[in-house]
Amino acid sequence: MSDKTNKPCRRVAVLQQRIVKAQKELKQIQDECPHPKETLDKKFGGNTDNYDPHSDSYWVTLHCGVCDRGWVVYSDDPEYRRYR
Repeated sequence: MSDKTNKPCRRVAVLQQRIVKAQKELKQIQDECPHPKETLDKKFGGNTDNYDPHSDSYWVTLHCGVCDRGWVVYSDDPEYRRYR
């Protein structure tokens, strides 16, 4: 492989390393964030009107305005009541 075609490969590898490092830093920030209640965007959802009412399900989709983390909590999770 010539040096000209090898250069972009090295740049790609360097950029990928930077991305991995940034993703680890972001995860650490998100893991340490207390996700203050007043900054949470909540969207409630549900799957109802099933033939079997036991198949109905409910959830809340959450997004933290501080750390930009998003996650879903289902109604059978003990954490669900915390976000109602």
